[in-house]
Amino acid sequence: MRYTVFIVFIVFNSCAITSNDEIVSTELISSKGERVYIISNNWGVTGDHQISTVTKNKDKLRDEILDTAGCIRGLNPFEYRFSNDTLTLYFRNKVRYHIKEQFETITIQYKIMGADYYRNRDTSFHSVPESEVQTASGMPKPGE
Repeated sequence: MRYTVFIVFIVFNSCAITSNDEIVSTELISSKGERVYIISNNWGVTGDHQISTVTKNKDKLRDEILDTAGCIRGLNPFEYRFSNDTLTLYFRNKVRYHIKEQFETITIQYKIMGADYYRNRDTSFHSVPESEVQTASGMPKPGE
């Protein structure tokens, strides 16, 4: 009986999800010095679970108790571009996430990308979490 309890304890602990498996954070800074963070937390055996947020709090998904308020679930929930103090979030088919926080010098825009636009986007788009944006064929565009 004692060994059974020990084995169950080991199996349970090895399957437990922790909040800090893989956190990727990108800091964006406006021309006036205001900071915004795009943070993703991935977990699971293959990293196939993800929550992401856009926030002023650089430690948002690093807390002991995982605060998921203002987060979006799902892999690669949107792509973004940051230019001239404007953060534009691009979504496939429909906008699935709205940023709850207000920013003083950063403007937030939401745009929907159709299939054609999504396939032909340029390399100024960034994915969440940050990685190289791929073309429809799965290969980087020429010159990358």
